[in-house]
Amino acid sequence: MNPRYLAYCLAHGRTPDEMRAADEVDWPGGRMAGFTLWIGKRWAEWKSERRIYTDDFLTPDDHRDFDRWLDAFAAEEAKHGPRSSSVTTCARA
Repeated sequence: MNPRYLAYCLAHGRTPDEMRAADEVDWPGGRMAGFTLWIGKRWAEWKSERRIYTDDFLTPDDHRDFDRWLDAFAAEEAKHGPRSSSVTTCARA
């Protein structure tokens, strides 16, 4: 399983099966939308902290650094609960 998806699950305090079930409810018709938005926010946060521009080329070392950062982020979220800025939900009418 994708380790970044596992970080998403951990950050939300759910197993992959629980996360998929929750995302099916939160994102009808787009079950991976929650993960896609969440991981995009994490990339933006990581790049901002490192002063990397949006279109800068990322090296394999950058990806390894991001994965270490993401693991620490997810562990912190699991420990203390998600920050409001890290949670993305589908807006319903």
